[in-house]
Amino acid sequence: MNTDRRTLLKLTAGLLLSPLARGQASFPEPPVLKSRDGLLQVRLKAAPTPVTVAGREARLWTYGGSFPGPTLRVRPGDAVRLELENLLPESTNLHWHGLPISPKVDDALLEIPSKETWRYEFTVPQDLAGTFWYHPHLHGRVAPQLFAGLAGAIVVESPVDGIPELREAEEHLLVLKDLELASGRPAAHTPMDWSNGKEGNLLLVNGASRPTLRASKATLRLRLLNASNARYYRLQLEGHPLYLIASDGGFLEEPYEVPELLLAPGERAEVLVRFQKEGAFRLLALPYDRGVQMMGGMEGMGNGGMAMGTSQRPQTLLTLV
Repeated sequence: MNTDRRTLLKLTAGLLLSPLARGQASFPEPPVLKSRDGLLQVRLKAAPTPVTVAGREARLWTYGGSFPGPTLRVRPGDAVRLELENLLPESTNLHWHGLPISPKVDDALLEIPSKETWRYEFTVPQDLAGTFWYHPHLHGRVAPQLFAGLAGAIVVESPVDGIPELREAEEHLLVLKDLELASGRPAAHTPMDWSNGKEGNLLLVNGASRPTLRASKATLRLRLLNASNARYYRLQLEGHPLYLIASDGGFLEEPYEVPELLLAPGERAEVLVRFQKEGAFRLLALPYDRGVQMMGGMEGMGNGGMAMGTSQRPQTLLTLV
């Protein structure tokens, strides 16, 4: 839901502080492809790509050679012309997750064969703002292609982003994605993975394991995207609440203070973080029981009631300094 400048001015009062001498931000983020003069024109290659993940050499499937894929940044009313060149060894397609565009464009039944190119054309709807994403949606192959690395964020800007209370905040995109490697490649789905959804043992932020974000301002605006196949992220920032300002549907009517935030697969959210003191603070993935089915239909539970395969300890996603 969209909000106006007056509402946000009132409700974010007191959340923003003057800049602090925290040093320059050094944080891995996907490359940005931004519209110009009302047009985003892009040729994007989906291809096997050598990358380094958590200090290990791997070969993932990527968009544009980056993991995650490039962030597409547009404004309402912009024209989008994107050519997807399929250099994968199998067919694929592209789903514009969350964008209210015609199914003639966002066609889940479309198959783009290997070595062929398809052109997507549409106009970004008016009165739209927020964080969205793109990924494959080919029937029967969504899960392995997504797990292999094919995902990227879409940011739709709005006039609300230009008000001082948001413009002066330091903005970062956090693409949360888990992965498991086997001989340097994404691990194959097991029969139980097809039933329960596949989780990986590497929890990554923008393709990096436990990175450090050195903020240069006292207030951060974090755009969060859960691009994992099946993992739920129960997020908590040490020593700080999160101020939820936007969800899948766009801006909330008012910021909402939460001690933790749950993101389901495919879900997005935007939060403000107000540093209350100097120090290093971890963004944690707290234990969460999403429930899994074991062979024979039994629900798999480990010690303490947690679903089997789910960590019973908080896991560090990144450190804010």
